[in-house]
Amino acid sequence: MAANAVLKAFGASKPENLKAFQARFAAPVKPGDKLITEMWRTGEVDGDGFEEIRFIVRVDGGKTVLTNGRALVKMEGSVRAKL
Repeated sequence: MAANAVLKAFGASKPENLKAFQARFAAPVKPGDKLITEMWRTGEVDGDGFEEIRFIVRVDGGKTVLTNGRALVKMEGSVRAKL
């Protein structure tokens, strides 16, 4: 779910735009929980043109369930921040 959200936001939903993905499981998720993925760009780009994206996933109104999220994505689009 988290990889799909990152790729949809920054990589135009193309699997070839995702080079690396990692995260740490921090808490369990129950069926029916609404998950929120928070992502930000670090500005670091590798030699192949893939940019580092950091993210966390949390349950709406609750605990963080994925921490230390990191993905390398070739940028083809981006979502606007929601404030």
